[in-house]
Amino acid sequence: MPTNIQVIHACEFVKATAEGALDLKETRKALFEAASLFPPCNAYHVLLDTRHAQSTMSTFDLYLLASELGSRPMPICRKIAILCPIERFEYAEFLETCSQNRGVNLNAFHSFEVAISWLCGIENTPCSGLVPVQEPTSPSGTPV
Repeated sequence: MPTNIQVIHACEFVKATAEGALDLKETRKALFEAASLFPPCNAYHVLLDTRHAQSTMSTFDLYLLASELGSRPMPICRKIAILCPIERFEYAEFLETCSQNRGVNLNAFHSFEVAISWLCGIENTPCSGLVPVQEPTSPSGTPV
């Protein structure tokens, strides 16, 4: 099945004030504006690439962003993958937890390949590597 993935780089949505501080209001606005520019389609999966972001959001800022995503979801967005460097991964995990608690299908990753695999519906299993996600079936083989 075809998968539509849109990549949004941090420089496209992370905004700062003239003093260099994070401007959360403008960041949220830019993120939703970027998502609204996607061409018409049933749905997209979004990869937010923050690996080269120059600023770090505080846990409070991340909490507010998750609250915004939960209260004003992007209607065309089915999955959101946050890609970040390993040294800032705990912040991405915090955003993941807060977002999922609000019903947003958002996962944090530090590997581009694993993020893309998740967006495409391929899951990483410890024994067999990457395998497509299968629908659950009964012992007779019929879908559950």
